[in-house]
Amino acid sequence: MNRMHEFILEPIPYTKEAPSRALCHMLWDEYTMPNHIRNHSTQVAFVAERIAQALSHISYPLCIESIVASALLHDIAKMYCIENPSYRHNELGALWVLEKTEHRLVAQGVYYHNYLNPEHITLPYHILPVIVMYADSRVQHADIVSLEERYADLLIRYGTTIERRKHIALVKEQALTMEKWITSLLGEHPDTLLSLS
Repeated sequence: MNRMHEFILEPIPYTKEAPSRALCHMLWDEYTMPNHIRNHSTQVAFVAERIAQALSHISYPLCIESIVASALLHDIAKMYCIENPSYRHNELGALWVLEKTEHRLVAQGVYYHNYLNPEHITLPYHILPVIVMYADSRVQHADIVSLEERYADLLIRYGTTIERRKHIALVKEQALTMEKWITSLLGEHPDTLLSLS
C-alpha cells in the first residue's frame, strides 16, 4: 500500500510515544545497516539532540526523543538503495520507519532529511524535520563539520553531472536557511553547542 501521502508537510502533533533508542538499534540490525552508516547516524543524532535540548531549555515546543529517533533512522535504507538504485533512500526509509513504528512524525523527518524546501516550513510545527535535515548536513561520515565542508565533500563524491551539482547547491542553500533559523531561535550559532566555536 502506498503511504507516501502521509509525509506531506502538515503539522503532526507529538501524541505518540517516540521509538526508543533500543528499537532504533534493533531496526538497524533488521535492515542490516553497515557500521559506517551506524556511526554517521549516531553522530547525526548527537547533533540533533544537542540542538533539541537547547531549544527545550527555552521552552520551545518539541519532543527530543522523536527528534533523536528520526536522526538515528534517517539513513535506514541508505545501503539498500545503493545496492538497488531504482529506490530513493529517504522515501523507502520513511516507509520502513512508518511500517515498523507507526510514528508519522519520526518518518516525516526521515523523508525530508535530504531535501526540505524552506517555503513549505512553518515553525514550530516542522521543527523536527528542520533539525534532522540540519544535523545530517553537519556530519560528514562520522565527523562534525561546517556546512561548507559537508557540501564540498558531497560535490566531490556525487557532483558527477550538472544536474547533480545544481541539486547539491540547492540543498546547501536549504541547510544554510535552517542554520539561520536555528541560530535565531537559540540566540547563538549551533557551533557553541557542538564545541566548534
